[in-house]
Amino acid sequence: MRLFLAKTIVILCTFVNYAFAQQNLVSGETLYHSPEDELITIQKISVLPMLDNVGGIYSRPLEKHLIEIIEKDHHWDYSEINLVGPLISPEELEADPQKVSQLSTGTQSDGLIAARLIKGPSGISIKLNLFSTKDFKLIAFAEAKNLTRFEVQELKANIKDLFSQVVKKIPYDGIILSRQGQRVTINLGKNDGIEEGRVLSVVQIVKLNRHPKFNFLINAEKEVLGKVKLIKVDETLAFGKVILEKEKGVIQKGSKIAGIDFIKYNVTETLNDNTSTQDKLLNRPDGLVTFGKGATAWLPKRPPTFGMVYAGLGNSLYSYTVQQTQGHTADSFFNPFINIGGELWLSPTWTIHAAIRQGIISIENPVSGSTPDDLSASMSTYEFMIGYKFRLAPTVWGPQVELLGGMSNYDLKVDDTSPRSLTSTKYSGLRLGLRGSFPLDKKQDWSLGADLSFIFNPSIDEAPAASGTSPDSSINEFGIFVFRKIDLNIRMQAGLDFELFKTNFSSGSTTTSSSQKYTSLNFGLAYMF
Repeated sequence: MRLFLAKTIVILCTFVNYAFAQQNLVSGETLYHSPEDELITIQKISVLPMLDNVGGIYSRPLEKHLIEIIEKDHHWDYSEINLVGPLISPEELEADPQKVSQLSTGTQSDGLIAARLIKGPSGISIKLNLFSTKDFKLIAFAEAKNLTRFEVQELKANIKDLFSQVVKKIPYDGIILSRQGQRVTINLGKNDGIEEGRVLSVVQIVKLNRHPKFNFLINAEKEVLGKVKLIKVDETLAFGKVILEKEKGVIQKGSKIAGIDFIKYNVTETLNDNTSTQDKLLNRPDGLVTFGKGATAWLPKRPPTFGMVYAGLGNSLYSYTVQQTQGHTADSFFNPFINIGGELWLSPTWTIHAAIRQGIISIENPVSGSTPDDLSASMSTYEFMIGYKFRLAPTVWGPQVELLGGMSNYDLKVDDTSPRSLTSTKYSGLRLGLRGSFPLDKKQDWSLGADLSFIFNPSIDEAPAASGTSPDSSINEFGIFVFRKIDLNIRMQAGLDFELFKTNFSSGSTTTSSSQKYTSLNFGLAYMF
C-alpha cells in the first residue's frame, strides 16, 4: 500500500511539473541567450599576488587593501586564489592568455586582477589589469604614473581609485538578482546614486569590441530588453517592477542594468548640431590616438632591447712632452677625430662593448734644429670590453651603473725627424672602468653621466727606436657626458674627456720620461635597437 502511494505521488509531481512547463511555453515567455553577455558577466573576482621592485615593501599591504576593497563592495564577491611559483606581471599576462588560463584553473572566479608597482627616479608607477577567466583576455586596465607620494596610505588611495576606474569599464552597472512576476531585485542602491521612482534600462550585451592589437575591451553593443521602475531603494539593494519588456519574461535573473549615469550635453537655442567634426572624432574611443593634433599613421615602436650603435665627431687639445736634458713640448689645438662604436646587450645585465677612434694631429717640431719643422701624426684607439650593468629602473633611460673590463690599445704614429725628437708610441693593456648615468628630469629626456678608466700594467712599444730602458707606464682616463632623448630609440650626446699617457724610463736613459695628454670635446648620435 505504501509503495503504491509513493509511486502515485511521484507520478503526480512529474505531471504537475510538466503542466507548469507547458503553461510557461504556452504563455510565450522567451529566453534571450547571448554568449557575449555571459562572457562579460563578472560576479566573483580573485587577486593575483602583487608584484613590485622593492622587495614586497609596497606589494603586500596594497594587495591586502585591494582584497578588502573587493570584499566590502556589494557588487562583487572575493574568491581566494592559491598559487605556487614566480610572480607574474600584468604585461606578461597581456602577452600570453595561456598563462591566464593556467592561473584560473580551479578557481571559482569570473575575473582575475593582476597588479604591479615600479618605483623609479621619477616616482611610482602602478598598473591594475582585469582579465576574464572565461576567454582569458584582458577586459580593462588602469595605470597611474609618476606618483611622488611614497606613503603606503597614499598608495592605498591610488589603488582604490585604479580599481574604481577598472570596474567602470565593465559595460554594465548592475545585475537583476531575482524576479517574481513583475517584481525584481537589483544589486544597486543609494550608494550607487539611485533613488526611488527612477526608471532603469535592462540590457543584454550582444557584441564586445576589442582593441585590434592589445585586445582590451573598447566598448560593447547592447540591446534594450525593457524598463524597470524602482519602488524601494536601500543602501546596496533596490526593489522594483518591470514596466516594459521586449517580450514576456525576457527580463530574467542575471539580466544587466545599464545607463544609471546619464551623459549631459550643453544646450543651445538652436536645432543645429554645433559639435565640430573634429570633436566628434575625438570623442571616439580611439580618438586621442588617431585624430589628435598632428596625428599620423600609428605604428607601435619597439623599445630598445638588443643594443646600440653610435657615431660622433670631436676635437682634442693635444700635448706631447719629452723630458731629456731639457724638456721639449709639442702642443696642438686643432686635432679632429671620429668615434664609432657599439654595444650588444646579451641580457639586462651583461653587455659587450667595442669602439674605434681615429684622429689626425699636426704639431711643430719641439726641438730646435731638428727637421722637418712641421710634423703630422695619426692617432688610433681600439677597445673591446665586457660590462655588467646595474639598472635602477625598468627602462634604458633610467639611472644605471656599469662595471667594465677588457682590452685597450692606443697607437700614435708621428713623422720621424733628424735628429729624432718624438717617437711613434703604442700602448696596450688590461682596461677596467666604471660608467654611470642618471636622468635630470622626470620625463628622463636629459641625463648626465661620467666614466673612469684605468689601464693596468700597460706595455709600450716605440718606433723607430726606444726612448729609454725599463719603461714604467701608466694611463688614466676620465670624462663626463650628457645626452638627450630625441626619440624612443635615438639619443644625442656630448662629452668632455681627459686622457694621460705617461712613461718613466730608468735613470741611465737619455730620456727620463714622456707623456701625452688629450682634452677632447665630442658630439654624436646613438641609435638603440
